[in-house]
Parts: sequence; C-alpha cells; structure tokens
Amino acid sequence: MEKDNTLEKMLAGEEIPAVEYLYRSAENEYSEAVKNGSQFLSCYEAEKRMWSEAISASANGKKVVLYAGAVPTELLWAFDCVPVNLDFVQIRLAKAKTNTKKLVFEAEKILPDCFCSMDKSALGLVVMKRLGIEPDAFVYASASCDASKLAYPFTGRSLGVPIFEFDIPAYRGDSALEYLAQQLKKMCVFLEGIVGGSCDEEKLRVLMENSNRSFGLINDIARLRRVKPCPLPGRMLIKNGYAAAFSCLPETVAYLEEELQVGKAAAQAGESPCRGGEKHRAAFIQNMVWSAEDITDWLEDEYGCSCTMDAVGLVPHSFFEHPGDMRDCLLVMADRMQNEMSLHGVSWQGARLLELVDSLFAEYEPDVSIFAGHVGCRQTWAAVRMISETILDKYGVPTLELRVDGINRGYKDEIDIKRDLSEYMETVVNMYH
Repeated sequence: MEKDNTLEKMLAGEEIPAVEYLYRSAENEYSEAVKNGSQFLSCYEAEKRMWSEAISASANGKKVVLYAGAVPTELLWAFDCVPVNLDFVQIRLAKAKTNTKKLVFEAEKILPDCFCSMDKSALGLVVMKRLGIEPDAFVYASASCDASKLAYPFTGRSLGVPIFEFDIPAYRGDSALEYLAQQLKKMCVFLEGIVGGSCDEEKLRVLMENSNRSFGLINDIARLRRVKPCPLPGRMLIKNGYAAAFSCLPETVAYLEEELQVGKAAAQAGESPCRGGEKHRAAFIQNMVWSAEDITDWLEDEYGCSCTMDAVGLVPHSFFEHPGDMRDCLLVMADRMQNEMSLHGVSWQGARLLELVDSLFAEYEPDVSIFAGHVGCRQTWAAVRMISETILDKYGVPTLELRVDGINRGYKDEIDIKRDLSEYMETVVNMYH
C-alpha cells in the first residue's frame, strides 16, 4: 500500500492529478482503518465512493458539474449529473502541503494577496489544469465572504465551460426566498441544456428524503454529544460538517446512522474517547482544523479534553415537509442557501455567531473555549474579540484565539498548532481550575 507521502510527492510532481490523488488517499485511509479495526468505516467508504463517481463519470456517460458554495445538490443529482464540490476538493487537498503551496503561488499571479487560500488554491488548480476531470459546467453560489464573490468568477472564466451564478441576497425575508427560488428554476433550465434532459422527479424525491434523514441524524448526534462524558470523538465534528454539505447521498445517511449507533452504545456504557477519562470539555466556536484532524485526537489523549461540539453543528436546518410541492421544496432549498454554512467558510455576522455560541456554552457546559478560525476570513475575525469577552463575562471561560489556515498549512503546521494549544491548556485552563 502506498504511503501518504508517496502520493503527495506524485501529486506535487504532477504525476497524478488532484481527483486521482484524493481517491487513492481515501482508499488508503479506508484500508488503514480496516487494518486498525477503526470505527466509522462507512465514513471512509462514503468519501471513496464520491471520488470514484467523479473519475468514472465521463466513461459512464454522465455530465460532471463542478460547483462551489451552497448549491442544492439534490437538483444536480436529480438531473443525473455527477456534482463535484470545488471547495471540498481544496479542503481534502490541504494535507498535500507542497502541492497547495504551488497552487497558491500560481493564483497569486492573478488574485491580490488579500484573498484567502481557499480562493487561491481553487483558482490555481483550475489555471494549472490539475483537477484531473473535465467538468461540463460550473455552478456557484457566493458565500457572504466578499472575496469569494470575486474569486469564483475568475475560476469560472479559467474553466471555459458554461457557468450558472447565483446571487445570494444580503436581505432576509419572503421576498429574498422567492428571489432565490426563481434562480433555482433558472438553474433547472440551465441543467436541461447541459444534460439534454429533464429532472427525474422520483429521484429528486428520494434525494430530498435522504437530506431530511441526514439532517435529522446530525441533530440527534448533536444532542448526544451533550452527554457527560462526551461519547463521540472530536474528529467526527469535522466529518459531520462534510455530511451537511453532502446530505442527500445515501452513503452520508449510512455513516451518520453508524455514528449515532456507536455514540449511543458509548453513552450507555459511560465511555469516552479520552483514554484516561474526560477531564475537560472543549467547545470549538469555529473549527477550521480541516487538514489537521489528528489535533482533536491529541487533545483527547494528551489532556483528557473531549471536543464536545462546534458552533457550526448547532446551525438549524430546514426540512422538506412537502416533497410533492415543488414550489415549497424550492423555498426550502432557498432558505438553506441563505442561512446554512457552506464548506467555503463561516463568515457569519457577529450577532448570529454570538447566538450560536451562547447555545453552545449553555447546552454543552465546556470549560475550554477554542476559536480555531481561518486566518483569511477577515469578516469573522472582526467579531472574535466581542465573542471572547462575552464568553468570559457570562461563562467565566477564557477563549484561545487560534489562527490557522485551513488550506495552506505552510502558515501554521500541526506542531505549531499543538504548541499553541499546549500553552493554553497548561497555563490558562489550569489557572482557571
């Protein structure tokens, strides 16, 4: 079996393209998990299947739709496309540090330095033609981050394929949802032109049922994590964020069902992922350690610190309550586009983030507070001091403001992240206990 560093060298040396690297990495992770008798095997299987679908799409006569932002994937799959999330590609490529550095360097010839590394690596991947699949279309819905609104068009032009762009209104209310619903109808017309066919309504109904089931499971898992000791490992917080983005896939439902079952058994037995027992409970306000998932394992092993929950996991989800009513379904999709997170980042307004944080501390009773924020997300960092002061005043917990780059690990590697966390745990946390 190839080692990860071998694959990274092959990717950096342009011997293999990005999607092949991602598939082979997922295959290796699955094999290693089986060998070690790890839990949550269905999670590894889900990702492996995702990249396999992308690689074999053209051979199977399917159109590949590259997408970014909060695009409703139920519609993309219902048109018999194979959707590939450009943001997720960047997140999963982040472990290959040398390759990401090259992508960022290439993009900086086009984009100003103020753009974040996710924008840069996506554009670099396209400009260098290193994706490894030929998309037939590009669909994007810009996040509330101003940089993404400018970066996605650059990426679209570099792809040279048909583009559909959503305009996400900043205002809220029924008129905003109606505006988005009309755009979703236009996207359906756009997709008809790409695939030469119409939406499979029965397939769409099944996909929406899968989404409902996934979000219901995510909510159940979130409630289960309140239990003391926390019965589930912190690494699954990041995986559950991915699940929210791929909620309509049956593989997502399968692994969330497995996660809930494992968590319930652990809770009933009073078991904790902390080998020496739970000594601390951590709340991740933001959890941008995408490319360093071992960090939460390390906190559990080194400090007995359960990583109970993050604010993203408390975002309320909209459900399809009337699957036979297409207008109602489009309005639910519109609500999700405007109100839920995307993999691009969590550039929410301070007031909304503060509301989620208040729920997080009231419900999970953490004594450790970590804001692991993406260094390039300037909108979010503007609210950090207000949030930290509120947590300290109301709950008496000092917050570690941990700046990481979720994509370009050259900014701060795993050793540096652990050093920051160690200093916080051994001085600040111990001082307050």
